[in-house]
Amino acid sequence: LAAYEPVPILNAGVVAKMDLENIRAPFLRGAAMVIGLALVLVTIGTMLFLSLTNPLVKHLTESDLRYQRIFCAAPVPIWEQDFSPVAGSLRALRESGVADLGPYLDAHPEALLRFSGMVRIKEANSAALRLFGARSAEEFVAWFQRFFLPAAGDLAADQIRALWEGRE
Repeated sequence: LAAYEPVPILNAGVVAKMDLENIRAPFLRGAAMVIGLALVLVTIGTMLFLSLTNPLVKHLTESDLRYQRIFCAAPVPIWEQDFSPVAGSLRALRESGVADLGPYLDAHPEALLRFSGMVRIKEANSAALRLFGARSAEEFVAWFQRFFLPAAGDLAADQIRALWEGRE
């Protein structure tokens, strides 16, 4: 980089010349320091995050394994149902203008069967499989969808009404 400044008294000029590296050097040093500091802070943050979350993850994993052991070894039939598709359909029904589910189900009895058919079995223990004579979880789910849900209309209606009303 060069600059010229005339000096009229001397009938001459002054030329100042500077290498661009001298201008860039402080900025590059500053950038390197900031990047280094950022890497140190990210490393410290990551280590802190892992030291705080690892015990939680370990506890959750142990809790899940304990639940699975209890669930699978229970001598009574247990199955877990997923009503989230039903909840989504009820939300859509409410958004379409239906204010009261009871009269709607009375006017549309097929809706109860449709809602019941949306219930999914997530898991069933071996006692449930034995009770219903199923050889596998898939066989139990198929039997449940085909026979149990249609036969348990009142129970399903109560569960669907509870969902509609926001009860568990």
